[in-house]
Amino acid sequence: MEIDCAAIRLPNGEVIVGTDHGSIVREHDIDLDREDIDFELGFVTERGVFLDRDEAARVAMEAGQVDRADRPLFLENIGRPEPDLRDGKIESDPK
Repeated sequence: MEIDCAAIRLPNGEVIVGTDHGSIVREHDIDLDREDIDFELGFVTERGVFLDRDEAARVAMEAGQVDRADRPLFLENIGRPEPDLRDGKIESDPK
């Protein structure tokens, strides 16, 4: 399993993917500063599984995408060419 792209999970379980977290926020007009909403920043695997940053760091390390499992994981540190963005959204992934 490998990390494919950045993702943000919304409180309703919907997962939005993009090239990086900043582009997701800008393109979908997400206000991460709202204290009443609990957004989760993470990543999606090539199988479409949402992982939080710690889980993603471990997966990236095991897949050889990064040299060490630093926290937090940044997409720029992963040796992936172009992410498969699945039109910006994937199926909801209830935790």
